[in-house]
Amino acid sequence: MHAFSRHSRSPGADISHMRSAAQGHTSASKLFLMYAAATLVPVLAVGVLLAISYRQHVERGGVAEARSQAALLSDDVIRPVLGREPLNGSVPAAVDSLLDAAFARATADQRLARMRLRDATGLVIWSDDGSGLGTSGGDDEVDEALEGDAVGKLTRLNVDAGDTGPAGPRVVEVYYPIKSQPDDEKPIGVLEMYVPYAPIEADVASGLRRTYLVLGVGLAFLWLVLALISASTTKRLRRQSDRLAYLAHYDDASGLLNRVGFADKVAHRLAITPEQPPAVALVNVSRFRDVNDALGRDSGDEILFQLGRRLVAAAGDNAIVGRMGGDEFGIACFAHNCGDIEGWATRLQAAASEPIEAAGVPVLVEVAVGFHRAEPNQSVDTVLTRADVALVHAKSTVDRRARYSPSFERSDASSLALLARLRDSLGNGGLELHYQPKTSLRDGGVESVEALVRWRLDDTLLSPGVFLPLAEQTALVHPLTDWVAREALRQLASWGEAAAGVGMAINVSARNVSDPAFADRLLRIVADSAVDPRLLTVEITETALLADPDAARKSLSGIHEAGMSISIDDFGQGQTSLAYLASLPVDELKIDRAFVAQVCDDSTQDAIVRSVIQLGHSLGLRVVAEGIEDERTLDRLIDLEADVGQGFYIARPMRPDRFADWREDHDRARLRVVG
Repeated sequence: MHAFSRHSRSPGADISHMRSAAQGHTSASKLFLMYAAATLVPVLAVGVLLAISYRQHVERGGVAEARSQAALLSDDVIRPVLGREPLNGSVPAAVDSLLDAAFARATADQRLARMRLRDATGLVIWSDDGSGLGTSGGDDEVDEALEGDAVGKLTRLNVDAGDTGPAGPRVVEVYYPIKSQPDDEKPIGVLEMYVPYAPIEADVASGLRRTYLVLGVGLAFLWLVLALISASTTKRLRRQSDRLAYLAHYDDASGLLNRVGFADKVAHRLAITPEQPPAVALVNVSRFRDVNDALGRDSGDEILFQLGRRLVAAAGDNAIVGRMGGDEFGIACFAHNCGDIEGWATRLQAAASEPIEAAGVPVLVEVAVGFHRAEPNQSVDTVLTRADVALVHAKSTVDRRARYSPSFERSDASSLALLARLRDSLGNGGLELHYQPKTSLRDGGVESVEALVRWRLDDTLLSPGVFLPLAEQTALVHPLTDWVAREALRQLASWGEAAAGVGMAINVSARNVSDPAFADRLLRIVADSAVDPRLLTVEITETALLADPDAARKSLSGIHEAGMSISIDDFGQGQTSLAYLASLPVDELKIDRAFVAQVCDDSTQDAIVRSVIQLGHSLGLRVVAEGIEDERTLDRLIDLEADVGQGFYIARPMRPDRFADWREDHDRARLRVVG
């Protein structure tokens, strides 16, 4: 089942993919034929319209040519002998013979089929064949000609009023006004001519044949080009569709199933064999971003590919392996050889931990493994959620491997309900910030305030210890921290002169600094606030730094480079090495309140506080003592040369509207002491 290549798939997936591809190709062929047929219709329609347009153009040309002949005959032959008087009822004898001669010449080369002369009233006074003699006008064309306009149209012989005999061949009928002078308004008569259309029609037919040939070849070529473009586009879209279908369920870098494909396939197997629940493991690669940064993305992809191959080999027969995200893999084993789930997970971890060569460099990766034995009829979402809970726990253990236990679940139904209400409160103003001042232990001046979030729930003001641990288990901690930063900076700006020279401190969690996007979000919030970044201090606990040291270093470095200060809160609780502490962009240490509270009563605690202060100063850091509850403690910390103090004895957390008055009273009292 695990024949593996850079883009390999399981046999079942290959068959399914081939079937869907074949169906897609058939469908694409039908679509192409439909498109070809559909485009042929407008192409043919264009051809017909062009042919009709050409025929009409030629016919108009024939009529125009006939008018030109009438103009030539009238102006060169007839008008010069008629004189200036309008024709009236008869034709002069001299004109009669001229008309006979002109008609004879015209008929000799088949340029005329019939000719008549009408007087100024429209009466036919001469006809080559005697037809229509004595008949008056009555036709619109005659009336127009008597008004001075030449008129021509395509008709048949013997179809006008007064004509006798059967309808003859097609002719161009022309009525041309005869004027004694070109500038005259009224004609002295009308020349009526019938030009044979057969020669014109022959020219039209010949021209149409050539036009049809050229048009047919051109349109056929156009249709062929459109068809080829359509075929090429269809083929490209089909490839893109196949590619998207692949990427919807497979990871390109490793060739394995992606999160969606893995979940779908596990769900399918669970549905087929519900009585045989799988063992599921999630494998997370530590510090994978460092590999990408050091060796490049191509080498990182090669490491993922090789790691995927190893996990496939170590997972055993009948297993499903997928890449769940950037540096995380999922494995589901349905076979008997993963019955010893602890041993199976150990094999996975050992296989992943062997050196991998990339860009000619052997790379040793460290992985954490969280695993869970699914229960009968358990949904795939539940299985993966429990494996993820185990993975989170595994990252905090020495051997970085853990099997799911219900004890890992820190949230029960009531906690989930509380989280839902917290999410609602985040959007409807149910949260508020209180501010606790920090003062200099040298001169008593106010250095900064720390923003402390409170939640007003059902008329009860909840402290952060009630709801923050729940939020930190979910992605809700990100919008919560963003809100705190945005609101704290807004408040600092709104205080104006009352907070002149005062900084603002906010607390962030391990989940925040592990988020690659956190630093950018915070920088945007600071930029939007228009507050000097140097006035903002980001406090993070020492234990949070140890949860994901590399991610924390990256996030904090970006924040520090922007001008903000970094403070390690609750210092002394964790196990931070001095080397690691020196490598961080830290500006401040806050001594944990557990040590400060006993500094006057316990020599050991006093020695610890003294050592931390000396350590901080030797590293060039500012040292803050929090939890100062009485004057004795304050005096001792002044003696030990701590830099800043914070605690109930100095000031309790207060609502923002009280800060200005408190600072004014504090400064007044401080000045009296100094005086």
